[in-house]
Amino acid sequence: MRTLRVVWVPGGDLLRGICHCGAEHVAEGPAEIWEWLLGHPDGHDAAPPPVLVAAPSGAGAAP
Repeated sequence: MRTLRVVWVPGGDLLRGICHCGAEHVAEGPAEIWEWLLGHPDGHDAAPPPVLVAAPSGAGAAP
């Protein structure tokens, strides 16, 4: 399931759209936010994948 969210930014009249990939966009109106969200992946880049780091081996490593 892909979740798209639109949240109000406190302190103003702005809305923040958050895509299922983690990309975010801020705009003044709901139409602009939904056009941006539903246009995925056009118009924004996906969040980079997490970097996995291998645990060190050898001295000091857990048995």
